Amino acid sequence: MLRFKITKGLLISLLTFLLILGTISFIFAAEKEIVVLSINDFHGALVPAGKNVGAVKLADALKTEKA
Repeated sequence: MLRFKITKGLLISLLTFLLILGTISFIFAAEKEIVVLSINDFHGALVPAGKNVGAVKLADALKTEKA
């Protein structure tokens, strides 16, 4: 029974330590800006045609956003 209490105590201590460590690292983490880009199916069009934007325009938009 004593061994179970020691194991339980060590487990609780370890989990508490990990929780504190995670909280500290979260506090000191630098903020980052995330840009989410979404596209709809461009139907395999390489050049713009009608409603299809085309892969060329999508690639240009990605290059512009990265810059």
